[in-house]
Amino acid sequence: MFDAETAALIRSAPPLRGVDPETLPQELTAIYAELAGLRLRAAQLADAPEYLAQIERLARIAAVCEAQVDDTIDGEARRAAAFVAGTAYQILGRVMPIAPDRAAFLSAGAIHPRIAAPLLFLIAEQSPDAREAARGLGVGRLGDIHRTP
Repeated sequence: MFDAETAALIRSAPPLRGVDPETLPQELTAIYAELAGLRLRAAQLADAPEYLAQIERLARIAAVCEAQVDDTIDGEARRAAAFVAGTAYQILGRVMPIAPDRAAFLSAGAIHPRIAAPLLFLIAEQSPDAREAARGLGVGRLGDIHRTP
């Protein structure tokens, strides 16, 4: 799923307990493939404990890397942590069901993975990934940008 340069960026993220940085690109790819497959097969995701376990692992990776971005690290390590968090949130956003109410994207405690991913990709200086992650968030373009309500 990742080219050599992107895989190297992922491997350079700050270390996480229980996560091997050398195999993290492959792990993210495998988790995405497994979650997508399980989601297509499972009528009731609650009955798929392996699905929920992978969601939890991915959410932990995303949260820890996001916290590292917000912490004191900077430079290349911050970019790498932002990219890993963005990738994890992008995967979560793709495999988790979307509530019909878009207001659920923002809450007092968190933002939805579909919002977090493009923001983290921008921090990682990966504009094409941010654009891809943001796809589907818009409500369409206004015909006349100068219109006022």
